[in-house]
Parts: sequence; C-alpha cells; structure tokens
Amino acid sequence: MRSARIITFMIFALIILSIFNFFRNVSAEEDLLIKVNSDFTINMKSATDFSINVEMDVVWAIAFGEEYNEAEIQSLLISTDIDEIEALAVIKNNVHNSLSTQMINIFGYGNINALNSKPFIEASLFYENFNANLSSSFFNMNESVNAHDFVNGVLDMGANVSYRFYLQSEHGWNNTFNFILADKMVIKFANTTNVNTELSKAAWTVYNRTGSSTGKTGEIAIGYRNPTSPTAQSEDIFLGFELDCTSGSSTILTINLDGEIVNIKNYNVIPSFISNFDNVPADGLRLLIDNGFITLKDIKQKTYDALTEIILQALETPQFNQTIDLSFKWGNFSTTNHQDYYELDNMDTNPPIRGVLTDSNILLKINDISSKALFGLVNAGAVANVSKGDINFGDRIKSIGNRYNITLKMPEDVVLDNEKPYIWNDSKTFTGNIYSKNPPSYLEEEISTMVEINVKTTDLNLVSFFTGNTQLTFELTLNEECSYNISPVPEEFNLPNKISIDLLNSDALRICFEEGIFSSEDVNAFLTAEKDDFEKRIAKIIPGLEAIGNVNRDTFEKSLQWDGDISKMGEEIPVKTASYAHTSLPVSSMLSIAPPSFKIQTQTYNFTGIEGQSVSYKMIFPQGVDIALSDSFGKVEVKKMSDGRKYFELTIESDESDIFVEVKCDIMPSALFIIGLFMPCIISFFITLVLIIILLMLRKKKKGRKPSREPVEYEAPIEEDITRYEEEDYYVPPPPVSK
Repeated sequence: MRSARIITFMIFALIILSIFNFFRNVSAEEDLLIKVNSDFTINMKSATDFSINVEMDVVWAIAFGEEYNEAEIQSLLISTDIDEIEALAVIKNNVHNSLSTQMINIFGYGNINALNSKPFIEASLFYENFNANLSSSFFNMNESVNAHDFVNGVLDMGANVSYRFYLQSEHGWNNTFNFILADKMVIKFANTTNVNTELSKAAWTVYNRTGSSTGKTGEIAIGYRNPTSPTAQSEDIFLGFELDCTSGSSTILTINLDGEIVNIKNYNVIPSFISNFDNVPADGLRLLIDNGFITLKDIKQKTYDALTEIILQALETPQFNQTIDLSFKWGNFSTTNHQDYYELDNMDTNPPIRGVLTDSNILLKINDISSKALFGLVNAGAVANVSKGDINFGDRIKSIGNRYNITLKMPEDVVLDNEKPYIWNDSKTFTGNIYSKNPPSYLEEEISTMVEINVKTTDLNLVSFFTGNTQLTFELTLNEECSYNISPVPEEFNLPNKISIDLLNSDALRICFEEGIFSSEDVNAFLTAEKDDFEKRIAKIIPGLEAIGNVNRDTFEKSLQWDGDISKMGEEIPVKTASYAHTSLPVSSMLSIAPPSFKIQTQTYNFTGIEGQSVSYKMIFPQGVDIALSDSFGKVEVKKMSDGRKYFELTIESDESDIFVEVKCDIMPSALFIIGLFMPCIISFFITLVLIIILLMLRKKKKGRKPSREPVEYEAPIEEDITRYEEEDYYVPPPPVSK
C-alpha cells in the first residue's frame, strides 16, 4: 500500500511539472520576438582587445504583432513598401537589442563598443561589429591595474593567461562562438572539442531556441609562440663586484645586485588566471610595481636581503680578515618612471632591477700590501706581478652560485695587462702585470748628506792653565741630515717579492712607511744605522773625538708628511733622516808672556765622500775668531754668517766618493776673544789678590794693637776656722771664699 502511494504521488508531481512547463513555454513563446542562427567571430588582436563580427541569419521574427518566417524576412529586405520597411526596422532593432545584451553578458559591462547603431545587411544576412576591451574587473583584479598592460606584458614573458567566458544565447538564438587568436598566440588549453591548435582557433555552440539553456562556460588558456623572455627555469641575479681604487686614498666596494630574473613565487601576488610565471624578468618586475602587485621594498626584503647575507658570508673570509659594513640603495633604473624602461612587446631583463650595496672604505690588499701602497709604487715606476692568490678579495665568491664579475678600477694611467678596468670572473682569472703607462724614469740615485759642526763655545781649561798647559775646550754641537730624493731600497727594508723597482723616489719611500710595508722594527733599525754612520763619520773628521749620537726622530717624521696623492709620485721633497750629538773637544794652545802672544794649535780635519751620495760639510766657529784654511783639492770655502761668525764648507759629489780631503785650519782669535777667553783667569787672579791683601791687612792690624790698663792683682783668700762646727749634729756648709 505504501509503495502504491509513493508511485501515485510521483505521477501526480510529474503531471503538475508538465503542466507548469507547458504554460511557461507558452508564455516564453508569447514573449519571443526573433529566432536567430548566429556566428560570433572573435578575433583576439591582443590579450585584452577583441574585434568581434557577428553574422546573423534571422529565421523568424514578429513585428507589429505579425509573424515573419525566413522567406518573408528575406522579402522584407528588398521591399520598398513603407509598412514592410517599418517591420524590417523593428526586426533590426530587436536583433540589435538582443545581441547587445548577449555581448554585455559575455564580455562585461563597459567593455563593449558597438561599431554600428543597428545591424547592416549583406547577402540576406544581418551583421554587426563590436570592439571589446577587457578591463581589470573581467579578471577580478583591482581597478587600479591596467589590464591591457599587465596581461599582454606577462604573455611576452612566457606566462599563460586563462579566460572564462560565460557564453550565452538569448531565447530563440543558436550561437556559435569562434575565437581566433592573433598569429603570435597559441592555444594552451580549451574546454571544447572544436579546437584547432595549429590555426589557434576554438569554438563553442550554445543552443537556446526554446529558452531552456542557461549557457556554458568557455575556458581557454593562451600563450605566445615566441615570447621575448621565455619562461626561465630559475632565478638569475647577476652580481657585479666593483673595487674602486681610482681615488688612491681608499678602496670603495660596490656590489650591484642586478635582478635580471627574480623568483616571486613566495610573494603570493600573481592572480590565479596567470600561470607559468614564477621567475620574472626585470621588465616584469617593473610591470608588477607599476600595477601595485609588489613594491621595491618587497623585492629588497624577500629577495635581496637574503642574498646579501650569503654574499657577506662568502666575502668575510680569513684572507679578507675584516668586517664589511654595507649600505643599500636602489640603482638608477629601479626607482622612478618604470614605464620608460620597458615595452609590452619587448619584455626582457635589460636594464635589471639593481640594488646597490656599498662599503666606502675597505682594506684591499694586493701582493700583501694595501692597494694604495701598491698603486703608489706602480705610479713611482714599479711593476707588480699578480696572480689569483695575490688579492685578498673574492676567493669564495663562486660558492654563492650566481653569475658574477669582479671589476678592479685603478688610478689614472695604471693598467693590468693593458686592461683598464680589469674584469675577471669564474672563467677569467686575476693575473698579469700591473704597471703605469706614464711612470717616472730615474737613471741614478739622488741622496745628499749635510754634516754640520758648530763650535758653540770656547772655554779655557783652568786646570791646564794653572799647570802650564793652556788647553782650550771647544763645546761642539754636531748635526747630520740625510735627504733621500731618489734611492735604492735601503738594506734594512724589503719590498714584496713580486714587486720590482730599481730606485724609489721620496714619495715612494713615504708610502712604504705610511702603509706599513716597512715595519716599525725595520724603521728603528734604519734610523739606528743612520746614527751609527753619523758617529763613524764624526770620528773620521776629528780623530780621537768621541760623539754619542742620537736620532732626531722629529725631523724624520715631519719629512714623511705629504698630500697623499698617489697620482703624483715625485722626488722633489726628500725624506730626511737626522742625527745629532753634543760633545767637547780639547784643543792645545800656546801662551807667551814675553813677548805676549797666544796661539791655537793648527787643527786638522779629514773629510771623505759617501758612495752614491753628495755630502756637504760645514764647520762654524764662534765670534771673534778668524780662520785660515788649506786643502789639497781646493774645495774648501770660507764664508761669514749673518751674525758675523766665520765658517767653512766643502762638498764632495757622488762621483767623488773615493777622495779624501784633509783640511788644515789655523784659528786666529782676536784680542777681545783672548780677553774673553782669559777673563775667568783674570777675575780669579784679582779675586785671589784681593783676598790675600785683606788677610795681610788683618794680620798687620792685630800685631800693632797696645793694652789699655794695667793688670789687676788679686789677694790670696783668707782661710777661716771651720773646726768650731765639727762637734755639731747638723751639716754646716763652708763659708764662701773671699775675693
């Protein structure tokens, strides 16, 4: 019974539904105005710009309540009857309105531009043309996105673009939608069997003569046959390392992160209708920035920051032995006016999105000395041979995994194997000779030494005077200054083995001292050797004289001061070393009372040359002394200083280093000088004489003095009887003695 009731209920429901559909179809038929068989030819001029031609065969229509079949409609097309012309106008209007509604439903409101206000007729068929421009809303993107630029741009970079068209037919219409792609496009996918991938055509048909169809979704994915930038398999950020030594004073490290292709998969910004677009060329990044999908800050934080850490780990090696302090900025082609740098039909990697890392002062070493020292020596005429292990930079860059170049920018006129700048990478090694195209040229040394002996004071040796020898004491100040304009490398120092130079100019010496090529221990040894040579030289000049030398370090350090410009390595201002000593020299003299005379013994001084140097000697005498000289070579000259003191000097040139000049010097003191010399003796004599006179006068005065009164005579004391107290029980003191 229960089953019978269910079956009865189902039959009843079917009857009700049939009646409902009958009346609905009757109602729809009553509203139906036209029946059309149409072909939509949709030419994709670009990924967002469509040219649409609709060809319509109207097989039935109603106008002013009167129905027209296909044959009757054909007759209306050629009729001149006013009523029939008006009926045709109604049919055209109905066709146009119904077609416009379908176009909006398919392509979206606001994206359709009808090229005809009403259908035109050719060969008994109705036609209308439209242009469709897909906006960002069609793709469910933000309105700020330029759909045309974005969609066409990504296609030129190897991406695939998927479309979903809601294909519909109005009641009474049977539509076939033919999509024809531009020649440069190919169909990647279409959810229809009517597809020709070779001709890039796909078609869908929607039948809705009865009004029961709700349409279908046409899905199609397209790509470019030959995109400018085919899909990359991996990220490609080129690393450009620049070592800028052009200033000479410091080395600036610049690392250009040239994002030619950047993987943005983890950015999660690409709309779902775009596929095959993880590794994006530089122009694609600009396109994404322009349309608000990403920012430069996103690229820095999600890509460049992580890469920077990897770079630092590769650079800060034990060989480099320093910490790099990098600052970041964007390159010229990365910040403004992005559209100036890309074209939608030429989306490539040039120019890259450049991030610039900079450390304004790193210690670059080549051949184990600073770059400033090396290029300074090269500008002074040195040649430096270099190979892969001779530079303290980049030994682990290959481990980063990115393509790279290292560029060495050298000072003016300096080249490496005749290349400037010099670029090396994984396939080209750092090797060759570094030299200057305009080096100074020196044929001989230019070193000069000045020895000065200054007799500051002359004293009489009083002890010798009173013992009859009459010896003088010369108080001497001894100075020696050596000027190095052009010299070989001093034997206390060593240059790196792979740097060759015959003669160093003074600026080359300065940079060696300044940059630590010559160690402080070696410098001390050099100055000590200069002092020792000074002591030996003085001992030769004045035999028997002992002079304990001292290094004048202040003179040396002042001579090392310079402008630091390694592009002008010259010899004009020398590096100086100086030594000094203070000592006394005993000089014999002869004093005669009758006849009165005073003569200083003739002095002999010995002067020699120094190999490879010009040496000058100067001896200054005190005021009041005249000198007469003789030497075997006639080199000695007597001159007078501005304060009247006499001195002599001679110079032995570098090519005369083997000569020996003996100078005999007669010292002729003036009367005033002699008086001044003996003044202490005279004063001492007069003081002694005065003291003797005073003592004699005192003794004489004491002997001649007379007594003023006679001597007093005293009486003998009277003795008293003291025995009378002997019997007493108490002590009685004795009486005082009478005077």
